[in-house]
Amino acid sequence: MANAPVALGGPPQWATDQHNILLHTLHWNQDEARINHFNTQISLAKMSRWTAARTFNASCHHDSEPLQALDLLPVLIPMPVVPAPPAPGAALALPALFVAPPIILPAPPPNFPATKGALRNLQSNALAVLLAAYGQAVPVTHMLRRTAFASFVGVRL
Repeated sequence: MANAPVALGGPPQWATDQHNILLHTLHWNQDEARINHFNTQISLAKMSRWTAARTFNASCHHDSEPLQALDLLPVLIPMPVVPAPPAPGAALALPALFVAPPIILPAPPPNFPATKGALRNLQSNALAVLLAAYGQAVPVTHMLRRTAFASFVGVRL
């Protein structure tokens, strides 16, 4: 007489645990890759716009010529803290699917000088505020601040 099939009741717990650890790792790695990709796109957009503005500003030879403002630094998406893999027998917790928001670069600061002459006439405090807004080091003296800001935005003084 043939043996009757026996119902096993599912995979052994160790296999489920290994599967959950693999899913956990894959999903969190994929989430980090999506965030890295988005942050790279933002950084490339910023660099492209900054390069175009600096190139334009480098062509300004007279104090009356307009300057092209550089957008402020964009906000990057921070990397999530990856939780530890699930303990044996614990439920699997996966990250929510990361959906990239539209890429919007912040507008330039309102006190960005409109012309090369306006840059030359900026006060020391205004230069310090502009340098700090772009994440640049703020030199001590007025002349160094003006030179640093002009160099940062592509203007030859």
